[in-house]
Amino acid sequence: MGNKRLQKKPKFKKKDREWLYGINPVEAAISRSFRKHFALWVKHSYGERILGLQKTAKERGIFTKTATPEIFETYCPDGVHQGVLLECSARHLQTPTYLPVPQNLNPFYLVLDQIKDPQNFGAILRSAAFFGCSGCIKTKDHSPGVTPAVSKASVGVAEWFPIFETTNLARFLADQKKNGFWIVGLASDGKTDLRKLERDRPLLLVFGNEGKGLRQLIKQQCDWDVRIDGTEQVESLNVSVAAALACYQLGGYEGDLACKSFVSA
Repeated sequence: MGNKRLQKKPKFKKKDREWLYGINPVEAAISRSFRKHFALWVKHSYGERILGLQKTAKERGIFTKTATPEIFETYCPDGVHQGVLLECSARHLQTPTYLPVPQNLNPFYLVLDQIKDPQNFGAILRSAAFFGCSGCIKTKDHSPGVTPAVSKASVGVAEWFPIFETTNLARFLADQKKNGFWIVGLASDGKTDLRKLERDRPLLLVFGNEGKGLRQLIKQQCDWDVRIDGTEQVESLNVSVAAALACYQLGGYEGDLACKSFVSA
């Protein structure tokens, strides 16, 4: 019978401490300062990308520790960790009073009205960054934070992409209209085809909850409501797919892309 003292689970499940998993999220996180880094945990110390992570961690003063199977079972029971974890603080989001509007470019931001699924949130961030979106604003309530699952689904984009949150989305949209932004709501009953939307002014694209869509109070703030046409056999698209199509419509201008390629997760 083994020594029970050697079988104890790690003690440190502390408040405001998260465990990022997967090479891309960890690599992105240790290259940025949105989080406080406590330790890099690795299953083994070989492989080009793992060794690269350890080198970067050392340069940034982050301790590297060997992770036992028990560590992975405790802090990443269901995720594809690829043999690496980053013990770190949560990423806290700010509420901006205004959004930057470059003089030589009409920006577009994505606004998420109570998107609840972490996988959807992460996928939306990935598409937004790929097509040159300027940032993302989400509701503070009824939506996930920048969790390890969101970071993994975004292939690490959530660790560097501009993300903000607001407690009062209707008021936030009204304030941004005063700052020169036009508000576009995507809905299945929208009056205008998405393909007619142009990036000819600063835009905020608003996407509603996976089940309920845009709230009425948010719809009232929209200058336009647009739809994505499809076949009659399928009622609607997943919100992350709809966001990708909208970003494709507005992004892709030569020289405007924030990111042109990602390594697959």
